[in-house]
Parts: sequence; structure tokens; C-alpha cells
Amino acid sequence: KKDHSKLEEQELLERTYGGAIKKRQLSKTITIASRISENIEDKEIIAKKALKELEENQIIFLDISSINYIFAQEIIKNNLEITIITNMIDIMYLFSLNPKIKTKLIGIGGNCNNIIDGFVGITSIQQIEKFNIDKCFIGAIGVNIINGNVSTFDQEDGLTKSSIIRMSRKKYLITEKSK
Repeated sequence: KKDHSKLEEQELLERTYGGAIKKRQLSKTITIASRISENIEDKEIIAKKALKELEENQIIFLDISSINYIFAQEIIKNNLEITIITNMIDIMYLFSLNPKIKTKLIGIGGNCNNIIDGFVGITSIQQIEKFNIDKCFIGAIGVNIINGNVSTFDQEDGLTKSSIIRMSRKKYLITEKSK
């Protein structure tokens, strides 16, 4: 009973007649701007490793991900001759600030989700399905190491990521170990 009292105080369970049940905790959505600065060293290491996977003249997709934002910065620094397709607003903005690089950018539109900083949903999916993508780099908010399931922010984001994966020859999950 003392344990139940402590857990109830921490809002981890709710007492019921004859016992207790675990309280569901909803994951909070954190904006991309705040996520970019978290675990920055790990993200830079991952971005530099991902850079080694690129070859000239490839078509790649960078989806909505704080690591992909850092990855895009690395691509700009290295002035790679590739084509990037993205649905992430901040990546589009990065490239607008660097108009003289060899990298080409294709922006995907659709339903703008300001919380995750990008375009998702059926209109985005219809645009994505017009491309033959060599490699995609997909972010996630969580990975279940037991069954391999990957979590996304919401259903539209998940469906958009599924479309990107389906249209890509090689797929990379780009996430840090805290996920």
C-alpha cells in the first residue's frame, strides 16, 4: 500500500477498488527547434556517418528530423552534387540561404504541421509517389528494440514516412540512442 501511495503521488498509477491501474502517459510533442539543440554532439556524429553513404548524382529524401537538419548542413558544407527531396520546412529554408551550391532541392508541399515543422498527409504522399528515390533518411520519435516498431508524431506523419520508405531503394533510420 505504501508503494501504491508513492506511485499515486508521482501520478504513475490510479487506485481502484481492490488494487490499482497504471496511468497512461501521453508523449508530449516537442517542436523541432527545441529538438535540434538536444544531444547535438551525437546528432553531428550520425550526420557525418550518413554523409559517407551519399554518392554524386543520387536522389535522396530527408524527412522531418532534427538529425536530418544537421545532415542537410553537412551536405551544404560539402557542396555535394545530389538532389534532395524534403518535406521539412527548416531544411528548405537552409537551402534558400545557400543558392550557389551544386545540391538541388525539391520541396514537398501538403498539409503544414507547424508542430513538427513540415508537410504531411495525402497531398504530400501524392507528390512523394512521383519520385524514384535512391536513399531515404527517416527520423523517428521512438524505436521498440523488442519488435522493431518505429513511432512517429501522428498518423499523417507516419503515413507520409511510409510513402517515403516505399518509394526509396535504400532506407536508413536516422535516430540517436535516446530513442
